[in-house]
Amino acid sequence: MNVYQKLVIVKDVKSERMSQYILTLIPSKAYDARYGSSVCGRFIIRSDKGGFSGVAVYSCVYSAYTARVDTYKDGVKREGVFLLNHTDRSVSDTKADYARSLVSSLQILRGRRPLSRGEYDGDYYVDYTYDDTYDEIYDGGWFDEIVVTPDPIWDGVGADGMTNDEWMSSTTPDSTVDPSPEDGTSNETDDVTTSDNGGNQEQSGEPDVQFSGFNASELQKVKSAITSLQQRFPNLNLNGLRIQKGKWNGNGGISKDGTILLKNGYFNLPLALDRTCVLWHEIYHLQNGHNAGGESHSIPRYDPKVVPEEIELRIKNEVKDDFNITDDNSKELELYYRDRIAVISVISSEYYENELETYEKEKELFPDGSISEDYKNNRDYNVWMYEQKLIAARNNNY
Repeated sequence: MNVYQKLVIVKDVKSERMSQYILTLIPSKAYDARYGSSVCGRFIIRSDKGGFSGVAVYSCVYSAYTARVDTYKDGVKREGVFLLNHTDRSVSDTKADYARSLVSSLQILRGRRPLSRGEYDGDYYVDYTYDDTYDEIYDGGWFDEIVVTPDPIWDGVGADGMTNDEWMSSTTPDSTVDPSPEDGTSNETDDVTTSDNGGNQEQSGEPDVQFSGFNASELQKVKSAITSLQQRFPNLNLNGLRIQKGKWNGNGGISKDGTILLKNGYFNLPLALDRTCVLWHEIYHLQNGHNAGGESHSIPRYDPKVVPEEIELRIKNEVKDDFNITDDNSKELELYYRDRIAVISVISSEYYENELETYEKEKELFPDGSISEDYKNNRDYNVWMYEQKLIAARNNNY
């Protein structure tokens, strides 16, 4: 039976209290055979726990108290129990009894110090049997001796104005935050650290993507977006992508040879998720054969019949800034505004249909509340404008 562990930091978003635990995952034989060393990465990163089947145990770092035990089937938590009180680290007898029905062949420590080097010091242990999935007790064995030589104590004041003791006091996690409450929420999702491999991508590795034209800062942002896509959409094929720094303004596009272009505007987006969203948008075009483009065609002027209030306000504010107009009721403002929303050229109906399809899917996967206000407003404007251009293109048989 294989056991996998990670150090995790959890945070109660309501009280803003924090805790740290050793997460121990004991997968079913079938799950372990399929995913092996990627078990922890899948469980921590993915919203569906990577389809995990087995037992998850959270233990206090320094005392080795067992804090929580959960059982999972296909990524869904079947049952769970938080063994600690919220005021101290004592184990509740009632909850420990309940854990017997959840845990398979585990040893729950109820002692005053962590178990190490295979010793037994008379502390209380209970062997639990849940089903036939696990048929042996995990034995950690003996570990090689580790000698730690600490750095000399530094007693100065850091850039944040705090001494060592003050910093430790302000950042030391609390001891009893529940990492996986029974109400279905999770305090673990966004506050995860790993202690062994420095990252959370081990379940799938780095995809084969070619980058060109980016400076170091830009490349880091692009790779961060790639990692985010891996975590959010594990079935999205990112291998073979070519991503290049694009010229001019705007966020993104695709060249004729299928290279994704990320332009200057991409790197100025307010949130990392905005950049992930843009990259996903271009990948969706690429992988769904959205190749419609071509020349722009001049058409008789088309004036949109309905303009949403927030879009009208946005465009008028842009006009006022561009032409230094201060009077909201001026005829000049209205004239420039009408010119700006008018459609006088189009590409093709298929082009705009592809854009609207992609934005519709994008909004499902990246809803308004998850992205920045700036990106949301730009997306709303683009959707509206593409709708108007599609009408104009169809009216003129393009």
